Amino acid sequence: MNSIRYIQHKPFLAYFTGLLESRDYTNEIKALEVGCGPGHFSALLKDQLKDRIDITAIDPSQEDIQTCASHHAAVKYRATTILDMDPERYREHFDVILFSKSLHHCDPLDETVEQAHRFLKKGGILVAEEFNPDAIDEPTARFFFNRLDLLRIGNHILQPAIKSESFLARWEQMIDPKSGPPVERWASIFNRKAATNLFKHGLQGHHMSSHGAMITSLAKAFGSGDESVVKAARNQPFLQCNFVLFGLEDTPIGEAVVEAIIAQEASAIKDGVINGTGVSYLVEKQ
Repeated sequence: MNSIRYIQHKPFLAYFTGLLESRDYTNEIKALEVGCGPGHFSALLKDQLKDRIDITAIDPSQEDIQTCASHHAAVKYRATTILDMDPERYREHFDVILFSKSLHHCDPLDETVEQAHRFLKKGGILVAEEFNPDAIDEPTARFFFNRLDLLRIGNHILQPAIKSESFLARWEQMIDPKSGPPVERWASIFNRKAATNLFKHGLQGHHMSSHGAMITSLAKAFGSGDESVVKAARNQPFLQCNFVLFGLEDTPIGEAVVEAIIAQEASAIKDGVINGTGVSYLVEKQ
């Protein structure tokens, strides 16, 4: 599992498996991953925890679920949404429900979170890994583009395999260092309206939820204050995922680049040079 598609998940995998270890499960962990996409994270998780975890991973994209078979992982991949799963069959069934970069795509949001609450056992946890767009300031955007520009000059950035003329036009603009200062280049592809149109890729619903909306929905369903939802893990490395998304070559050089960027970002976050753009929401069913 040396592809950049797997390596990009290392920071969150370390956090998530550490969280599971801290809860000291005595029986096999029943886990549901919602919005698994092409299945890289669930395959990694199964590879690390093996028989200690039973994973069901769902995504409404038939194409992504077909890709999941290439991992040859003992994961139950299903082409569905959490709202289409039987509410009685899966009531209080799972120990852990994971949204890996997918909760913001789940629309309607409140009904999705309520269904997750219904499916969790008492004491079960919901974990959502997300990108925090509010964290992008000038130093953080500059950190990203300084590295992207060097990789592009070295011909290590390839056109992404995304079938969207609109996306590719914005990608061409974003990778052009003459298109503006870092924050403007970032906004050219990551403003909410543009991102909503570009990144549907088969996930449930048509609207993307904001950072604040997700916090509010989780707090409401689980009876937690807003601060208790976000206090678990903030300032995580996440920018490496954007290098993968925006065309970093999947070669040994690309693998080394992802590892280096993860280390550089973690160091820069620790030193207060940039903001951490990764955030994990954690709530427990009482």
